Amino acid sequence: MSKFGSGLFWGAVFGGLAGLMNAPRKGKETRAILKTKIDQTTEDVNDLRFKVDNLSTAVKRLSDEGIQSASEASQDIQTALREFNEESSPRIKRVNNHVETLQDDIEKAQKEFASDEDDQDSQDNDDIQVRGQVVAKEYEDSLENS
Repeated sequence: MSKFGSGLFWGAVFGGLAGLMNAPRKGKETRAILKTKIDQTTEDVNDLRFKVDNLSTAVKRLSDEGIQSASEASQDIQTALREFNEESSPRIKRVNNHVETLQDDIEKAQKEFASDEDDQDSQDNDDIQVRGQVVAKEYEDSLENS
């Protein structure tokens, strides 16, 4: 991933998290949800890192032992890669799902936040209109009483 793409991704994630932290849910509830998702994602990433380290160790061990033929080495590496993919694909899917869920939650929170601001602006406009009508009525009444 390019530096720009990486920066864009992380900027979106952290910007969204900031928006999510301003969501209308209670802070404890939002933080608990985020903590759970982040903990699960961290655990999955750590498991993947462990699997990659094991794969790297297996490849290094195979090369250090000096496998006699290229075909044997190729088969061993293909087997290790297949096993890695089989073991890691559920975790990779979960990580991707967590990222998508976080992004969706961030988008929803940003929309709710924007909607709450619009609702407040609308309420402020309604209050101004009501106050204007009251002042106009008082002015009319004072003209009638004069």
